[in-house]
Amino acid sequence: MPAPRVHLIFKTHLDIGFTDLAARVRAQYHAQFIPQAIATGEHFHAENPDAPAFVWTTGAWLIWDHLQCGTPDQVRAETRRLLELGREGSYIFGPSNATIDDVPLENILAFLDEVKGQIGATS
Repeated sequence: MPAPRVHLIFKTHLDIGFTDLAARVRAQYHAQFIPQAIATGEHFHAENPDAPAFVWTTGAWLIWDHLQCGTPDQVRAETRRLLELGREGSYIFGPSNATIDDVPLENILAFLDEVKGQIGATS
Protein backbone atom coordinates (compact mmCIF):
# COMPACT_ATOMS: atom_id res chain seq x y z
CA MET A 1 0.00 0.00 0.00
CA PRO A 2 1.49 3.38 -0.95
CA ALA A 3 2.14 5.91 1.78
CA PRO A 4 -0.65 8.50 2.10
CA ARG A 5 -0.02 11.88 0.55
CA VAL A 6 -0.20 14.84 2.91
CA HIS A 7 -0.63 18.37 1.58
CA LEU A 8 0.50 21.28 3.72
CA ILE A 9 -1.36 24.40 2.70
CA PHE A 10 -0.24 27.83 3.77
CA LYS A 11 -3.04 30.18 4.65
CA THR A 12 -2.99 33.63 6.06
CA HIS A 13 -5.69 35.87 7.40
CA LEU A 14 -8.32 37.44 5.16
CA ASP A 15 -8.00 41.23 5.14
CA ILE A 16 -11.40 42.04 3.69
CA GLY A 17 -11.02 45.84 3.72
CA PHE A 18 -7.47 46.14 2.40
CA THR A 19 -8.17 46.65 -1.32
CA ASP A 20 -11.53 48.44 -1.16
CA LEU A 21 -14.38 49.13 1.22
CA ALA A 22 -15.27 45.96 3.11
CA ALA A 23 -18.85 45.90 1.82
CA ARG A 24 -17.66 46.00 -1.80
CA VAL A 25 -15.05 43.29 -1.28
CA ARG A 26 -17.55 41.02 0.48
CA ALA A 27 -20.07 41.54 -2.33
CA GLN A 28 -17.40 40.65 -4.89
CA TYR A 29 -16.54 37.44 -3.01
CA HIS A 30 -20.20 36.41 -2.86
CA ALA A 31 -21.18 37.37 -6.41
CA GLN A 32 -17.96 36.56 -8.26
CA PHE A 33 -15.04 34.89 -6.46
CA ILE A 34 -16.81 32.01 -4.66
CA PRO A 35 -19.05 31.06 -7.62
CA GLN A 36 -16.02 31.23 -9.97
CA ALA A 37 -13.94 29.06 -7.64
CA ILE A 38 -16.72 26.45 -7.49
CA ALA A 39 -17.11 26.49 -11.28
CA THR A 40 -13.34 26.25 -11.77
CA GLY A 41 -13.15 23.28 -9.40
CA GLU A 42 -15.97 21.56 -11.27
CA HIS A 43 -14.31 22.26 -14.63
CA PHE A 44 -10.91 20.88 -13.68
CA HIS A 45 -12.43 17.84 -11.98
CA ALA A 46 -14.44 17.07 -15.12
CA GLU A 47 -11.30 17.53 -17.21
CA ASN A 48 -9.23 15.09 -15.13
CA PRO A 49 -11.12 13.40 -12.26
CA ASP A 50 -8.07 11.43 -11.10
CA ALA A 51 -5.84 14.49 -10.70
CA PRO A 52 -7.73 17.77 -10.94
CA ALA A 53 -5.39 20.68 -11.67
CA PHE A 54 -7.28 23.00 -9.29
CA VAL A 55 -7.95 22.29 -5.62
CA TRP A 56 -9.07 25.11 -3.37
CA THR A 57 -10.09 26.05 0.13
CA THR A 58 -11.14 29.23 1.84
CA GLY A 59 -11.35 30.57 5.34
CA ALA A 60 -14.25 29.45 7.49
CA TRP A 61 -15.28 33.06 8.16
CA LEU A 62 -15.84 33.68 4.46
CA ILE A 63 -18.09 30.62 4.15
CA TRP A 64 -19.96 31.71 7.30
CA ASP A 65 -20.37 35.15 5.75
CA HIS A 66 -21.51 33.58 2.48
CA LEU A 67 -24.25 31.62 4.29
CA GLN A 68 -25.85 34.94 5.17
CA CYS A 69 -26.37 35.79 1.51
CA GLY A 70 -29.03 34.43 -0.76
CA THR A 71 -32.06 32.29 -0.20
CA PRO A 72 -32.25 28.87 1.46
CA ASP A 73 -32.52 27.31 -2.03
CA GLN A 74 -29.30 29.05 -3.09
CA VAL A 75 -27.58 27.86 0.11
CA ARG A 76 -28.72 24.29 -0.62
CA ALA A 77 -27.44 24.42 -4.20
CA GLU A 78 -24.02 25.80 -3.28
CA THR A 79 -23.71 23.39 -0.33
CA ARG A 80 -24.39 20.45 -2.68
CA ARG A 81 -21.74 21.71 -5.09
CA LEU A 82 -19.14 22.20 -2.32
CA LEU A 83 -19.83 18.77 -0.82
CA GLU A 84 -19.46 17.16 -4.24
CA LEU A 85 -16.19 19.01 -4.86
CA GLY A 86 -14.96 17.86 -1.44
CA ARG A 87 -15.77 14.23 -2.24
CA GLU A 88 -13.97 14.57 -5.55
CA GLY A 89 -10.88 16.09 -3.95
CA SER A 90 -11.31 19.53 -5.52
CA TYR A 91 -12.29 21.40 -2.34
CA ILE A 92 -10.70 21.12 1.08
CA PHE A 93 -13.04 21.80 3.98
CA GLY A 94 -11.45 23.75 6.81
CA PRO A 95 -12.38 24.13 10.44
CA SER A 96 -15.55 26.10 10.92
CA ASN A 97 -16.41 29.14 12.93
CA ALA A 98 -19.34 28.99 15.29
CA THR A 99 -22.48 30.06 13.44
CA ILE A 100 -23.96 33.01 15.23
CA ASP A 101 -27.15 35.04 15.05
CA ASP A 102 -26.18 36.84 11.84
CA VAL A 103 -27.01 33.88 9.60
CA PRO A 104 -30.75 33.55 8.92
CA LEU A 105 -32.20 30.44 10.55
CA GLU A 106 -33.65 29.33 7.20
CA ASN A 107 -30.14 29.34 5.67
CA ILE A 108 -28.63 27.39 8.58
CA LEU A 109 -31.40 24.79 8.28
CA ALA A 110 -30.95 24.60 4.49
CA PHE A 111 -27.21 24.00 4.94
CA LEU A 112 -27.75 21.35 7.63
CA ASP A 113 -30.47 19.58 5.63
CA GLU A 114 -28.17 19.36 2.62
CA VAL A 115 -25.22 18.07 4.65
CA LYS A 116 -27.40 15.47 6.41
CA GLY A 117 -28.72 14.27 3.05
CA GLN A 118 -25.20 13.91 1.66
CA ILE A 119 -23.93 11.81 4.57
CA GLY A 120 -27.09 9.75 4.95
CA ALA A 121 -28.07 11.12 8.37
CA THR A 122 -31.73 10.97 9.31
CA SER A 123 -32.03 13.32 12.26
